[in-house]
Amino acid sequence: MEKHVAHYPLDLVKRYIEREDYHFTRTSKVTILRELGITLNVALDILQSLAPADLHKSMTCHYNHKLWQDVYKKLWNEQKLYIKLQVVDEETIIISFKQDEEW
Repeated sequence: MEKHVAHYPLDLVKRYIEREDYHFTRTSKVTILRELGITLNVALDILQSLAPADLHKSMTCHYNHKLWQDVYKKLWNEQKLYIKLQVVDEETIIISFKQDEEW
């Protein structure tokens, strides 16, 4: 299922990051550090710079249609980024953070 409205309020996502209630998945860490060549702190700065206009879509997880994930597309330093976020138990989960090949 998909929709074009954020499931999680962006200010809430940013507030959790600001108070250090966030978690990078292993996959997101690998792509941030190895493929994008940036630090996790830079990735956090990029997340804090997201705007509502950067929202691409919200979609349910493939394995659980009750869990929603917000997908953002952000242009940063001439790189087109694909960022997938979820909020679980008052924590922002950075599921995916990679270069977007299809943008």
